[in-house]
Amino acid sequence: MVKQDNDDKLDRQMCVIHCIVARFSESEALVYLKSKGHNIQKTLYYDEKKKLKENRTSFANKLATGGFLDQHVQRIESLEAIEREFWSNYHAEDDPLKEEYDSF
Repeated sequence: MVKQDNDDKLDRQMCVIHCIVARFSESEALVYLKSKGHNIQKTLYYDEKKKLKENRTSFANKLATGGFLDQHVQRIESLEAIEREFWSNYHAEDDPLKEEYDSF
């Protein structure tokens, strides 16, 4: 039950961040939060915003443990694989004109 409460709290915090990033007004934010399953009062909304601003470092750590970091690592690995494939194809090209043209 405690894990469920922590997951709900983290999800609510993520939704509040979306509201901040999207620059929602108070009423827009409350409607958005309700649509995401968080029917909260405006006082709790403002408390969440205040806590997020006060605890940015700890929140960044929560994001990292929540898979945000994993997603970025996967994208970096994908880009590195694409780059290796690019250079492999470049060096395997037999047509010097195509190789010269592609270098620009």
